[in-house]
Amino acid sequence: MNCPNCQTDVKITEQNYGSLFTCPSCQAAYFINFEGQAEFGEMNELSLEVTPEAKAIEGFSVAPITFSEPAIEQVVDAPLELNQDYQINAFLDQPALNGFAAAAQDISDFGNSDTQVASLNYDLVISGLDTVEILSLFKEAIDDSRFGWESNSIMKSIRNGEVSLLRLNPVKAYMLSKRLQFLDVQKNWKQNVLS
Repeated sequence: MNCPNCQTDVKITEQNYGSLFTCPSCQAAYFINFEGQAEFGEMNELSLEVTPEAKAIEGFSVAPITFSEPAIEQVVDAPLELNQDYQINAFLDQPALNGFAAAAQDISDFGNSDTQVASLNYDLVISGLDTVEILSLFKEAIDDSRFGWESNSIMKSIRNGEVSLLRLNPVKAYMLSKRLQFLDVQKNWKQNVLS
């Protein structure tokens, strides 16, 4: 088959049928249909003839626009006198407040506090801690320093595959629920509202 662009003899196999083919000599891309014939898109040559609409616009002219800057009055005031008693370095002596670090520390303190800051806490009874694998996964879930728990004492308090975690603040309850969501255990939550 000859390339429709450069007329060079090009070898087309059945593998090329129904696909885009690039001529190795002229790099022209064309589609090979399922009969093995090249379909080269025909582009219409751009017409450089002037249309009647363009001729109508041709005589149109626009007056140039000029811009002038407005006059600026120069006002000269007396130079500002700084109070010599004012200590500029006074601000440098104060410790800088780290907004994010302070907020993160407050959140961390709230999450780790055992005192009831809010009037809401949760009791959780977990049952189904029967197999070694589930016990290992449970220990991994509660063994986080952010909880502030002694995980070994919690593991020792498991009786008949059941353990109770009392007075969890909302942050700890949320974190624990996320850690236990895929663990195959029974979770019974109780919400306590203090008044």
